[in-house]
Amino acid sequence: MKTKLTRMTSILLAMLFLIAMFPMQALALENGGAGGSEAGELQWICVSGTHSWDDGVVTTAATCTGTGVRTFTCTLCGTTKTENIAALGHAFGEWTVTTEPTCGNPGERRRVCANDPTHVEVEVIPATGVHVPGELIPGTAATCTEAGTADHYVCQQCGANIDGEGKIINITVPATGHTLVPTAAVAATCTTAGNSAYWTCSECGKYFSDANGETEIAADSWIIAASTSAMQTVKPRSQQTAGSLQQPDTAGLPSRKAMTSPTSS
Repeated sequence: MKTKLTRMTSILLAMLFLIAMFPMQALALENGGAGGSEAGELQWICVSGTHSWDDGVVTTAATCTGTGVRTFTCTLCGTTKTENIAALGHAFGEWTVTTEPTCGNPGERRRVCANDPTHVEVEVIPATGVHVPGELIPGTAATCTEAGTADHYVCQQCGANIDGEGKIINITVPATGHTLVPTAAVAATCTTAGNSAYWTCSECGKYFSDANGETEIAADSWIIAASTSAMQTVKPRSQQTAGSLQQPDTAGLPSRKAMTSPTSS
């Protein structure tokens, strides 16, 4: 009896020792406890809700705009808990110009987030509005029919025609048009050639049949040959038959009387 009492006292003291060591925890025997424990396996159960948490592991990573999750596990009972991880926010690097702006076209620059390279910020760079001239291009003189060009520069960025101050200009110099000098018509005679009226451009030397310079003609095309239509061939009298003696055409000639009459004083 004394021996049994001694054993019970020893067990009681041992239990009191365990309780003193772990005042908020106790051992329990469960059949298939949490965490997939085998039937009859002893495991700690935190009876007062006081757990011994580990440092936790990130089970869902936080992103620039989304929260993450860190999961903690009790080292005694295996219970888990979670805490949110604040969103990281963007961490953009330096701007990189991807398209240089020109005088007339905007450019572009970008920067990439260090936390997530798929996050790219794009910004438009305004056009400079300043033309970049190249070498001076001498103008060409206008002619009667062809337009000329003024002295100018060409912008090396946009190809526009500009002046020395970088302003866009119209370089076309209109054609001058013909400067026509008229030549009056002259009737042909029996012995002298005549000409039709024509006009000559004093600038280009071309000839025209009209005062507006619309119809160009070839040189000497205005010449009218001497006329022989007023001359009449008279057969010798020996070749003329009686009653049909051919008399010369005296129309327009002075009469014999007028030729022999004395000049009035």
